[in-house]
Amino acid sequence: MFNYANYFLTLIGLGMIMVSLFLIFSDKLKGEGMYFDLYVKEQEIRKAITEADEIIDELKYTSEALVDQIDHSIKEFKESINKIKENEIKIIKDQEIISNENSKEVIKDKIDSNKKINMIYEYYNKGMDVAEIARLLDIGKGEVSLILSLYNGDV
Repeated sequence: MFNYANYFLTLIGLGMIMVSLFLIFSDKLKGEGMYFDLYVKEQEIRKAITEADEIIDELKYTSEALVDQIDHSIKEFKESINKIKENEIKIIKDQEIISNENSKEVIKDKIDSNKKINMIYEYYNKGMDVAEIARLLDIGKGEVSLILSLYNGDV
């Protein structure tokens, strides 16, 4: 009977070894699957980052194009304003010249005024500040500020 007990215990030990080998093998398979899943996730994240970079590049290109278009529109708008001012000066000159001799002084004042306004715009576009322009043209800072605010459409 003692021999049977040894055989029985040996069989139980072998069974336990088999079960533990099975568990070790199944854990190893699960671990490999886990690494594969991590690799797949990493590839998905890399792909998402690449796509995000492409979208950012497209947004940069689009925003640059919009800024260029806006700059072009502003430039055209300023040119049209200058043309309108020149036409107004010409119309005023023509109307006043046709009238009488006293109007020559009025025309001169208006032309001088328009020249002053144009000089203010010119100095402003060169980057001078209000105080410098007022000092150069010998006029008040408030007058320069008002003319520039009208020019910029702030009023």
